[in-house]
Amino acid sequence: MMKRLIAAVIAAALVLACAAAGAEPVEEDWVAVPCGRDGVAEFMNAFTSVYSYADGEHCYNVTPESVAEETEFRIFKFSDSCASYVLEGGHVYDLCDGYGGYGFLNAVPWDYDGDGVTDLLVASSWGSGFHRSEISVFSGAEKRSRVIFSTMNEADAQADLAVFREGPEIILRQVDIQFPEDGDFASLRYRAGEVYQAASFVPRLPAWSEETLVPLLGTWYCLVEESGYQVGISLEFCDDGALALREIEPEILRYTEGIVQFWADGNHLVLETEYERMAYAYTVTGDELRLALLGPESLVFTRLPEEKRAWWESLQPKYRPGEVGYVKIDYGTSEHFTHEQMDAAIEAVKQRFVNWYGCELHLIAYDSDETSAREFRYYAPSQKMKTGLTYVDGMVFTSSFHTPPEDQGLPGSGFEPDTEYTGWNWILLLTEDGEWELVTWGYG
Repeated sequence: MMKRLIAAVIAAALVLACAAAGAEPVEEDWVAVPCGRDGVAEFMNAFTSVYSYADGEHCYNVTPESVAEETEFRIFKFSDSCASYVLEGGHVYDLCDGYGGYGFLNAVPWDYDGDGVTDLLVASSWGSGFHRSEISVFSGAEKRSRVIFSTMNEADAQADLAVFREGPEIILRQVDIQFPEDGDFASLRYRAGEVYQAASFVPRLPAWSEETLVPLLGTWYCLVEESGYQVGISLEFCDDGALALREIEPEILRYTEGIVQFWADGNHLVLETEYERMAYAYTVTGDELRLALLGPESLVFTRLPEEKRAWWESLQPKYRPGEVGYVKIDYGTSEHFTHEQMDAAIEAVKQRFVNWYGCELHLIAYDSDETSAREFRYYAPSQKMKTGLTYVDGMVFTSSFHTPPEDQGLPGSGFEPDTEYTGWNWILLLTEDGEWELVTWGYG
């Protein structure tokens, strides 16, 4: 399923690719990612004017030679978090996500959209739940990044890729990655292998065509198995180019993930958000839509006639909200946050918890200033890439709650019935507008 477009959690171990078995590689086969301290002080001055935390000790200039020679862009990466940024004209811009992966690997200058302004094509990886490589474009005109290719949509989701400019073409090659033993993710080396895809991988927007649009119009649905549950997904294609994605999912019931724009070229459906433009192979045969959302696998959607809408609505189970009215609050000891600030963050936790069917929240306890600062530094860069918001602080709580005794084939499940869960973490980030946003929860 689409990570950012259809909310389905893919639980899998992070797997980092190793060099292929066989003879020892010749030393000159390996390419070292540039990694130096040149320009770090200038970058950190600009960086700390936007972000409230600074860790220049782990920051390195990783700008490829071609980027340095042909553009004013300079790329900087934090070796401990894999967060990567572009410095240009004294301003800092987000480059690519690195949460759980190794982040930035390489980049080449290229006018992606043909507007006469040089852009950057960037190869990177991230692995929050499942390792994948991504190709993104940093727009020289708009000064923002957008993912345009992901191995999550390929047969081998865990392939590591790098991007190369070979004559007039842009080539993706599969690569072996060599990681330093000290865990310094800025000092990577890679060895290029066979061609993975050529320039055709770039999903440029096709011309708008009513002929390809009409077969898609209307509402489609499918049922899939998600951790033992029947999950319903609907796609509603509108004639103004908007696509509404809806899902009934065990933990948070029915919701609308959002409205995205779509284009169709007869072979691929291009879905675009502010941060992502991805192409998915599809076919329409009568009342059946096959859409390849994860590698070679396709979800099969069927048209949803008006008379079946009542059936669709019936998929939403009866809902008994989680109980938060009797929770005990332990503010702990903090030199950084007031009780009022903690209360505002706790309210965001409660708003999530009420969606957990029949659970009772017993305790929320502030962890510590040290833990909150550490998790803020870890999550803020990747969360900004996903939302476009700037985060200025973070807070961590632990909690205990009890699950209902009845059959867990209902929303809010995934837990053992009639069980007390303790040590459950909640991690929140504070936006520059003063809103607390719940980023993740669970056991650390």
